[in-house]
This record gives sequence, C-alpha cells and structure tokens, in this order.
Amino acid sequence: MNRTKTLIRLGGVLLVAGVMWGVYVNAYATPRAKLLDEIRASRTSAADLEGKMRDQFKVADRVRAAGERTLGPKFDTMSARFRDGLARIAESQGLESITVDHGEPQPQTNPLINVQSVPRGLKTALRRPADFAAVRGSVRGTGTLEQVLRTIATAQAQGWIHRIEGFSIKPVGRDRERCELRLDVATIYAPDFSKGADPEPVFMAMNEGVAQVASALAVRQPFRRRDPAPVVPVVAAADVTQPKPPEIPAPRPQPYEDWRLTGVLMGREGAEVFFQNLKNGQRLTLSPGGRVLDAVLVSASGETAVVEINGEQFEVRNGQTLAARTPAGPIQSR
Repeated sequence: MNRTKTLIRLGGVLLVAGVMWGVYVNAYATPRAKLLDEIRASRTSAADLEGKMRDQFKVADRVRAAGERTLGPKFDTMSARFRDGLARIAESQGLESITVDHGEPQPQTNPLINVQSVPRGLKTALRRPADFAAVRGSVRGTGTLEQVLRTIATAQAQGWIHRIEGFSIKPVGRDRERCELRLDVATIYAPDFSKGADPEPVFMAMNEGVAQVASALAVRQPFRRRDPAPVVPVVAAADVTQPKPPEIPAPRPQPYEDWRLTGVLMGREGAEVFFQNLKNGQRLTLSPGGRVLDAVLVSASGETAVVEINGEQFEVRNGQTLAARTPAGPIQSR
C-alpha cells in the first residue's frame, strides 16, 4: 500500500517536472535562442555595413583626390586651362611655331561592358551615364631633339595630364638637327568630382632623371645625316717598259647613309632587325646572314645590330644609319 502511494507521488512529481520543463523550453529557452541568433545576425550585418561605409568613405576620398587633379567643373574654364597648360609646356622648353587644339568631352564607358562573361544585368547597369569624360588634345611645335624630348617629359610630369596617348618626332631641315613634335594627350573632365574648390592647376617640373636621359639621347643625334667617308684615289707610277693598262674607275661608294636601323626584335626564331631607306622608304627585314648593300647581319641584341663589311664587324645602334657604324672588334662566330 505504502509502495503504491510512493509510486503515485513519484509519478506526480515527474509529471509536474515534465510540465515545468515544457513551459521552460517553450516559454523561455526557445525564444531566448531565437533572440540570441537575431542579435548575432544583427551584429554581423552591422559589421558588414560599417565595412561598406568605410569603403564608401575611401571611395569618396579617392573621388575627391581625383577631382583635385582635374582642370575645373566648368567646361569653358577647363578648356582654357587645358590649352594654356599645353602651350606653357611647349614654351617652357623653347619650342617654336606652337599650335594647340582639343576636342569635345567623350564619355568613357566601363570596359566590363565588352567582357562576354559579365552578366547582362550588370552590363545594363554599367551603361548608365558615365562618371567622367575624356578631353583629348594635342600640341605641336618645332625645336631641337633635346627640346622635343624634354617637352614630352614635362607633359608626363603634370598631374592634370592623365594620359599620354601618343607622339611623333619628325626631323626637318637639310642638316636634320631640328624636329617637328606632335604630342597627343588626354585629361579627365568630371564636373561631379571637382565640385567645390576650383584651384588653378599646379605646373610641375620634369623628373631630373628623365631629363638626363633626354639629354643623353639628344647628344647622339640619331636623326642627323652622316656624310660618307671620302674616297682617296690611288695613282700608280707609270711603267715605261710596259704598255699603260686601261684605267679602271674607282668603285662607287656604297650609300650607307641611306639605310637606317629602325628596330631590333628577338623572336622565337632568333633575332630580326629592320632597316629603312631614307630616300625611297623601302623597308628590309633581316635575319642573321641577311644582307643590306654589302653589310651582312651577324647578330643583334637590345638596340644594337652587328654587321660584317669586307671581313670586319661593326655595330649599328637603333636610329643610326650604316654610315654611323662603329667597329665591333674581331669577327664572331655566327
């Protein structure tokens, strides 16, 4: 009897404990776990948002810095500064007959638009109005080779010239000591980037190391035409006992000054060099063993080609004519 009562009491205690445990789980433990998960998720989202905000601040700082390197938010102001700046660069290096021009702003699209693997939806978003446009301009002038090279170097040093798009150097005059320069550049026009302050652009001097390189190149005078060495005729003494042999005209000197080395290429098949005739524009591509006039190509590397003429080897550097060749020492094996 007592045992039965004990079991009944124990069962009641277990039932009460089970009910209380169920109430605890449903009313407290489960909601608490959900709240903790939501708190962790909120903290993670907040951290991600803070990271994105920091990135946004970095982007804003970069946009502001880019705007400081533009020529102003108004196109009229930007246009005048662009022309004046290009003219000032050429004048600072002593060029003459200077002309400057530029075109209209050209919107720049994102290059990802042309990538096949980019989703169509992203391409559509990238086709929205461009963030900035490019204004392309050019400056022309005439001067010595050193002045022309220093003009290019000075343009590279300017923060408001965002890209050197190309240049051409053409020797002029009989002595070819002066050159015509055409320098093509581009600057960014971004009114949204350059809002607020509108300071005058800063004119920067060229890098001193680049200036030394320009001077060294100009000293070599690669465009100057070299005169061929004079041919001294040899007169033999007459032999009174023998009839005088017929006179043989002296061999005509080779026109070495007409052929200029314009390039050296190291390809899979070996070295190749390129020569151009300055009179008629003819071009030749030579591999070792190839010939231009009586000069046979032996080897090439860097900016130098080694040719053999009458059993002697000579070096010709890129931009020089065969007339400006220099001795290269003993004959090398091919």
